[in-house]
Amino acid sequence: MLRLYILRHAKSAWPMPSTGDHDRPLNQRGVNDLPNIKAMLAERGYHPKLAYCSSATRTLLTWQGIAPAFPDCVMEIRDDLYESTTRNYLLLIKSINGDAPTMLIGHNPVCDDLTRLLITANSDAA
Repeated sequence: MLRLYILRHAKSAWPMPSTGDHDRPLNQRGVNDLPNIKAMLAERGYHPKLAYCSSATRTLLTWQGIAPAFPDCVMEIRDDLYESTTRNYLLLIKSINGDAPTMLIGHNPVCDDLTRLLITANSDAA
């Protein structure tokens, strides 16, 4: 059975006229939260071996902040996780071969909707 970790990026900066949405960085709170997120994931025994990360700057910075806790994890940048849908995230999950613990680092509302769907749906949804 696949073990899946769904993580929304850390708190991002507000949109700025000079920076498009895709390139928004983390704000200071997001940067400051990264050590706590990394520690919480490690303390709970979450050890992904594969991570799919949206190509947005804020998701990549979130991954960079937590990656030291998972030195054996292979991360793949996915453009299709940015401005995506719950259906597209589900298609990605269904395409995963094997049972290596996997992390998705993406955006809301999709991460929240996907989590709710997976924890409330029957086995046909996953």
